[in-house]
Amino acid sequence: MGNTKKSVIIFGVLVFVLFTLVFVTLAPHQQTKREDSKPSSPSDSADTGTLPEDNNDTVSAADDITTPKDTPQDDNESNNETTIEKVFYGKESRQWLMIYRPSAKPPTNGYPVYLWAHGNGGAADRPSSRMVKEMTGAGYAVISWESIPTIRTSPEQFQIAQNDADLMWSWFKKNAGSYTINSNNVIIGGESRGSGLSWEIAHSGDPAIKGIYMYNAVPDSFWLFTDQWNPDDFVNPKSPPIEFVYGPTRGDGDSHRPENGDSIRAEYEANGIEDRFIAQTEGLGDSYKFPTLLTFAQAYFD
Repeated sequence: MGNTKKSVIIFGVLVFVLFTLVFVTLAPHQQTKREDSKPSSPSDSADTGTLPEDNNDTVSAADDITTPKDTPQDDNESNNETTIEKVFYGKESRQWLMIYRPSAKPPTNGYPVYLWAHGNGGAADRPSSRMVKEMTGAGYAVISWESIPTIRTSPEQFQIAQNDADLMWSWFKKNAGSYTINSNNVIIGGESRGSGLSWEIAHSGDPAIKGIYMYNAVPDSFWLFTDQWNPDDFVNPKSPPIEFVYGPTRGDGDSHRPENGDSIRAEYEANGIEDRFIAQTEGLGDSYKFPTLLTFAQAYFD
């Protein structure tokens, strides 16, 4: 009996020691597991308060740019809110435009407006968000209009898009007032494809057009069929003040050659209006496409 009792005591001690060792070993892992399962607090995130960058520098109707998340980050931008509307100017699915307006009370005659046409691969509901904020922040509206989104070197496609441009302009003249926009206070804009589609309207002699501000204007593709359509031919004594901005530099092989702007400058000089060729900025690369638009607008809007 003595030996048996002694054996039971020894066995009990061994079990207790073994249990203690197991508990000590597993406890830290359980604690780690519990800590890992906790939701992180704002202070745990390295990106707290940082919004995703808008790599495309665009804004669409799906973006609520009136909310604090889009408070401009640039000193040149305004905190003014913007309202957005999509409107069809024709019966075809491609014939639509986006209207961006300040939410502030418009001037008596309505907001002056920058009429913008995007380049190949763009879309009318994706203009530069920074440009829209700068313009609406200064009390101006922006209209970005659509047609055939990408135009190849096809005279037929170009003619369809030109017809769309005429229809858009007609709709604009008749309906701008309904959107508190001044149809007699317009600056025409366009990038690459858009510059060509807007070109005839821009040089139509309409006194409503106060200026032209374009990026990568009239690229090489618009000079392929000069017997049918030549950018030089539309410049006339009534052509408004114009400013070009180019991303490429001279001689770099890009089809958006600043040299094409030289041809337009020469036509302004030939028509005795060289003082209306305001400036041509070159070599911006991938920088902001509208570095002097606001200054231009403030100088030439009524």
